[in-house]
Amino acid sequence: MKKTFPTILILLFVITLILGACTPKDPYIDDEKDDALLQIYLLSWSIDEKDVVHKYNREVAEGNIDGRRIEITEFEFEEIESMYDTISTEMMSGKGPDIIFVNKRFSQYLDLNKMSMQDAFADFDVLMEKSDTFSLDDYNKDALDTGIINEKRIMMPLSYQINYIVTTQENLDEIDISVPDYLEFQDFFEIMDRCHNNTDSVGAQYPSSQLFYQIISEDGLDTQGLDELEKCISLEIEDENRYNMLGNIGMGSAGFYQVVCSGDILMDYHWSGGGNIGEFNAVGSQYNVVENMYEKTFVLLNEPTINSEISYGYIDLGCVINMNSKHKNDAFKFVEFLLSEQCQYSDDFRISSFPVNIAAYESAKSDFENDIIGTDFTYKLPVTPLPDELKEEFINLVEGVSEYRYFGGERYILTHVVGDYIQDYMDKKIDFDTMVEEINKKIKLYYSE
Repeated sequence: MKKTFPTILILLFVITLILGACTPKDPYIDDEKDDALLQIYLLSWSIDEKDVVHKYNREVAEGNIDGRRIEITEFEFEEIESMYDTISTEMMSGKGPDIIFVNKRFSQYLDLNKMSMQDAFADFDVLMEKSDTFSLDDYNKDALDTGIINEKRIMMPLSYQINYIVTTQENLDEIDISVPDYLEFQDFFEIMDRCHNNTDSVGAQYPSSQLFYQIISEDGLDTQGLDELEKCISLEIEDENRYNMLGNIGMGSAGFYQVVCSGDILMDYHWSGGGNIGEFNAVGSQYNVVENMYEKTFVLLNEPTINSEISYGYIDLGCVINMNSKHKNDAFKFVEFLLSEQCQYSDDFRISSFPVNIAAYESAKSDFENDIIGTDFTYKLPVTPLPDELKEEFINLVEGVSEYRYFGGERYILTHVVGDYIQDYMDKKIDFDTMVEEINKKIKLYYSE
């Protein structure tokens, strides 16, 4: 027995070593021995994104943030698709940048839905729990929850936008129509029909892709919106010049002011943007140019939806953390910096629209209400503060959002999965019911693969 007891202890010790060696390392524990910089890939013309990375690096260098500096790898604009292909390929081989910006503009290049099924991205819920400084209570939780994809919080929204329509009262008077307090699609189509029957008026603009995003789900297209979708696309087919349903001029551009204020186009659909605080400035700029330069009466309308119970906010910027990263917690410190009031309540942070940081949003709104912002624009004109009722109307649009969405999966599907069927319908190769049937098959297959 005296010989057996030491032998058992030795065996137990060996087994413990083996089990310890076989136990996988916690992927959310950073490799402190690796002193490499965090990596991020950006397009060379993404000045604002590069600026915010440089600001973060200064905060780290000055000891204000106990984090790891970030190295930027730049790609030229014409290499945009190549950049995202590189990211995907490197991530599948166990490498890739630590942090990736995602935004609605380029969402068709990175399929977050499929990549999340392969556990390509870190779980922010784990990183938030490990952080001593992060609290969900500081943020617009409904907006942040759009980052939950396939039951895992793999994307962190940084900001959101609303869409709205602007026109002039003179344009509406020309077609002799009163716009309701809330514009539903049926109201919008009535305006379109009125335009079509009035030879002195020309069309309006509304991207039918926006309606597509509204009615898509994992089960296919919502039947409630099919009549509207058919009408929306048919208007484009019917009269390409009069009903430019698939595009928009871009709010704030010289094109908008010329064509809307001259009556060449009845109204323009505005994708909000221009920086967190700049978004409040944008509507002020629009109002002043319409009222002071063209001496017209500014009219603000909501984005048309299926019914007045629904209004959308759209995540326009977010980020993900590579699951292959050896420094996920350090990468999350950069995300916390992007989410901070210091960063989001700053006119320098101009890479997105409305901040998800509640304090930053409330400060910006207060400045807007008190005419501290909302009157800054480049045209040398007398500046007229927005009337209180227009400020209230705009704020109600922003705060009346009932559902937040991210264009990632929807835009990828529209671009890569079902676009051919829509084009075939527009080319009259298939009828509308066949198009819907094929689209629903493709969508269900896409989400089930």
